[in-house]
Amino acid sequence: MKNTLYFKFIAAYIILGILGILTISTLGSTLIQHRIEKNTGEAIYKEAISLATHYANTNYTDTDEIQETYHTLKTLAIYQDARILILNPKGVPLIDTDHAYTSILPDPIGGFDPAALGTVHYKTGQFYQYIQDDVISTMVPITKNLHIKGYVSLHISMDEI
Repeated sequence: MKNTLYFKFIAAYIILGILGILTISTLGSTLIQHRIEKNTGEAIYKEAISLATHYANTNYTDTDEIQETYHTLKTLAIYQDARILILNPKGVPLIDTDHAYTSILPDPIGGFDPAALGTVHYKTGQFYQYIQDDVISTMVPITKNLHIKGYVSLHISMDEI
């Protein structure tokens, strides 16, 4: 009787130990991943604000000015391992650092809704199905004289994080 109770106690102790280790390792990695996503999202949001204020004086009507902006943003995107988009208010990408510059405007992004982010600074996903991979995205309006002229959108691949 004593041996059976002793073995049950040891078995329960081992099972609880294994369950505890699995719970801590699973919960810990999930919490760490969410913390890294939050820090990255906040960092790219601050960068997007900086870009939006810097490029607020650009009219995005002069082709030479847009091309110069494209080369500057392309260099920045390479440096940060990011993808930078400048969108007009209707969601048409004027500049996409993942593609070569062209003066021909592509189609608007399907389902583009600038208010979809709500009160959060960043979002994970595929950015309105425009980007094929999962990314952390942030979007900031480019405003001048209280009018929205477009949006700066930064994206970092989840694989990079």
